[in-house]
Order: sequence, then structure tokens, then C-alpha cells
Amino acid sequence: TIWSNISMLLEAYETLEDARNLVEVTEDLDPKLYAKISSARRSIVNQYLQYLKEAVLDEDDFTSEILDSWVKSGRLENEWRVNQARKFIGLNG
Repeated sequence: TIWSNISMLLEAYETLEDARNLVEVTEDLDPKLYAKISSARRSIVNQYLQYLKEAVLDEDDFTSEILDSWVKSGRLENEWRVNQARKFIGLNG
């Protein structure tokens, strides 16, 4: 369930990123709209980190080997996400 929720959050993040990019290229840039989109993105990032922490805590002992298996399985598909997960190594061990 956690990974399903993470997947939905990442979809929402990508949608907001697309919206932010569209707003950036318009000539009539509305700073309030851009600020709202940026705020929503930050909120999703914070939610992502909370879900990631829950996924870590679901492991008996979160190790670098588990982190590597998450990367290989596609759960952590970029360096930023890997680095965020790496911060939790040993948290529940």
C-alpha cells in the first residue's frame, strides 16, 4: 500500500512539474499561480518523504542491501530519491 501511495504521489508531482513548466514559459506569468504550484510541489515532496520513511520502518532492518534492491526493482528511480532513502539506513536496526 505504501508503494502504491508513493506511486500516486509521484504522478501528482509530475503533473505539478508539468504545470510549473507551462507557467514558466507563458508571457503572462502569474507569480501567485507559480507560487501555489511550487507550494503544492513542496507539500508532495514532504508527503513522499513521510511515505518513504514508512516504507523503511516496514523493513525489519533497513540496510544498504535493501536500498540496493529497491533501486534494482525500480522503486527509487533517481539519485535524489536514493539519497533520501540512504538517510534512513540504520534507522530501525
